[in-house]
Formats: sequence, structure tokens, C-alpha cells
Amino acid sequence: MKDSTRTRKISRRQALRVAALGSAGLALARTTAPARAAGAKVELRVATYQVHEPGLSKVLNAIKAIVERKNPDIQVTYYGQPQAQYWNQLGTELASGNPPDLFDIAAMWFFGYSRLGSGYEPLDDYLKDTDILDPKLGINPGVRSIMTIDGKARGVPIFQSSFGFLYWKDRFAEAGVKPEDLVTWEGFHEAARKLTGKGKYAIAPATSGDFWGINEWERWSWTIGGGITPHDQPPYQSSNIGINNEGSIYAAEFMRKMMLDEKLSPGGVIDNPTQTNHFYSKRIAMTQGGSYQLQGVKAANPEAFKDLGLFRLPDCNWKGQKWQPTINIGWHVYVMPAGAKNKQAAAEWLKVLGSDEGQMLSYEVAGNEVAKLSVINKLPAESLQRQSATFNQSYRIVPPNTNPRKQEIWNGIAPLFQKMWLGQTSAKDTMEACQREVKRIMEKV
Repeated sequence: MKDSTRTRKISRRQALRVAALGSAGLALARTTAPARAAGAKVELRVATYQVHEPGLSKVLNAIKAIVERKNPDIQVTYYGQPQAQYWNQLGTELASGNPPDLFDIAAMWFFGYSRLGSGYEPLDDYLKDTDILDPKLGINPGVRSIMTIDGKARGVPIFQSSFGFLYWKDRFAEAGVKPEDLVTWEGFHEAARKLTGKGKYAIAPATSGDFWGINEWERWSWTIGGGITPHDQPPYQSSNIGINNEGSIYAAEFMRKMMLDEKLSPGGVIDNPTQTNHFYSKRIAMTQGGSYQLQGVKAANPEAFKDLGLFRLPDCNWKGQKWQPTINIGWHVYVMPAGAKNKQAAAEWLKVLGSDEGQMLSYEVAGNEVAKLSVINKLPAESLQRQSATFNQSYRIVPPNTNPRKQEIWNGIAPLFQKMWLGQTSAKDTMEACQREVKRIMEKV
């Protein structure tokens, strides 16, 4: 869901900061830095869409001030376009061999982008005089383990996030629905029926011919072994493509039944801004999202979003067994490319981000769910940071990976998904067509 509506003094674009649900890129004009004159400052270039996010931009500016105060010879420069234009062009820049000194990367892109250009710089040596990698005080071990490549840490998180469904508590109360009613796919479906009527709907999955029209299906399908590859796991080879398997088809049919047969969604072409508008106007009662979004909007305007809540992705009782969701945690980290020109300056910036001061800024200023144990342990017991520890126990932990051709695959199959969501093709026929398209892409030299 993308931020594009307006609530009181803040815009909905500002309010809902979609990170785990978005794709796209950053158009960046770059030139090689000239040789530095004696006494001149080192320009640390940091690529991030987060400079356009109201809470996160304040965090970044505070970190900049701390870094420059502690290191008078460093000048921090943030650059990058909004998230909708960030991911693709970041990939282009990394592949060009002229990377930034640091950049922001989401969990879903982490492994794929590590294959671009010269890859990610190992950070262990740069951070050895800090507690950032300390097993008892540093980065949450779960987050650290899945941002480790070849035994070395490759990023410092600005936040982590628990995934589930954002929902309006007042809409649920009006319909006599409780979050605990939606712990299974069957319960979700029944609750969606109760939440629909009188011009209001339960859900509004995107039906646009782009990444957004695939995103929600992926999260449903991964639970039961579907996806472009089963559970979205390697090997990423044409022989392991499973987008036409039973899990993929069943998840698509489950969504189609709610969207098309029972009209529990507004219908028609729903792009990401429209989906956001539906949610913030409360025309729909729930949408997939994460704890970072919940906290972010509440930090921006507590009164306006007091009725906003989060519940976990549901289990699926299928083929005689109980399937638990495989997504438990998402995160955004800052990475130093191996080809960065100013590595020591980049390390100084990462040290501030990963310090207690930097992590507390992320929590207090932007309302983020932080990923450093020493900070989490200081938070009030009722905070979502503590709740997420229990929340995430409800999921199966499957290490996230990224097919390096996934963006190309999304582009190739998105129009096929749109036809399916608009009722023009069946789920089975769509997945068979997607299987052929994905194989074609994966078999290209």
C-alpha cells in the first residue's frame, strides 16, 4: 500500500511508509569525484528513498548532524527519489560500477542486489570496536543471521518489521469481528464477508499490471509452498520454477473467490495509490502491511490512527495439514558497496546508525520497530517492539532469498496476473502461462 492520501495535517503519502510492499527505482546522475584537495572534506554519498519519508528523513538528518560533529572532515550527502522510483534505478547504478558509499536496501531485495556490481563490503572489521554485532547487545540475531553472507555481516538496520494485516479496529467492531477470528484462511474469508456491505468492503488487493498486482498473492502462496519457486526459495533455476504448482493455483483461486465471485473487494483496476485511498477512507477494513507502518503513522498522528491495528498472517488448513506463514520479519538496512570510494567515512556513518543513540532516534522520531537488543531491552513492556517477539513466534522461519531476475520476472508476468484479477483468465490458465514466461526468462543467457 502506497502513501497517497491526506489525513489532518499530514498526507497519507507521508503517513503509510510502504517499504516491504513496494518496488521501483532511483534516477541518479553521478560523476566521478575529483581528487580531494588538502583540508577538503570527504563527501559521503548515501542513496536512499527515505529522505522523502517524513519520520525517517528526520532520523537521517539527525544522524548526519552527529556524524559531521564527530567527524569534521566528513560531509554527508543524501540523494535519491521516492520509493516508487528507487529500486530499479539503484540496481542500475550498482551494476554500472559507480556505486554510492552507502545505500538503503529492503529485505526483499537484499540478496538479489548483492550480486550486482562488486557486491557488499563485509562490515565485521569496521564495526569491531562497537557493540553493533555483539550477540547480547547488538543486532537482533534473527535479523543479523539473514543479512549475513559468507559468514560476514553486510548491513546495519534502521528498522525491522513484523508482517501481517493492518486493520481498522472500529470497522471490525461494527461488523462484530475480532482479530483472533482471522487466524486461518477460512476465518479470514468468513470475516471478510462480515466486513463487506453498504458500500464498504473487506479488502482491495491491487489489480494493476505491475509488481503490486503480484505482491499479495506471493504472501498467500508462500505459506503453502507456492510462489515463483516453492516458498520463493532457491535454487533459482528453470528446473525449480513452481508458479503453476498446486499451492500457487490454490492461493490465486482463494483470492479470486473473494475478489470476483463474492465481491468482497471494490473490483476493477486498483493501483497502489487507489488501494491506499480505499484503506485510509476506511472503505476497506484491512490490507497487508507491517509493524513499521503501524508505528510510523501513529507516531505521525496518534489521534488520527488510534483505531489502526495489526494482526498476523493466517495459517492455512489445506491438504490435511496446517500450514504456517513463512514470513516473520522484514527489515531495512544500510549497506556499504564493496566498490565504495569512501569506506572509512561510510563506516563512521554506520556506527552512528547502529549505536544506541541512532537506534533510539529511529524509535522515538519515526516510530520504528528497532532491531538492536540493547535498545529493545530499554523499551516499555507494552511497546510493539516487545510484542513483536511473540508475534513472530507464530511464523515458520524460512531464510529470505532473492531471485536475481525477480524484477524482470515480475515485469513479465504482471500483465498475466492483471487479466486473472479482472476475470479474463482462470487461475490455472494464468499460472500455466506464467510458468512458460518465467522459464523463458530464467533460461536466457
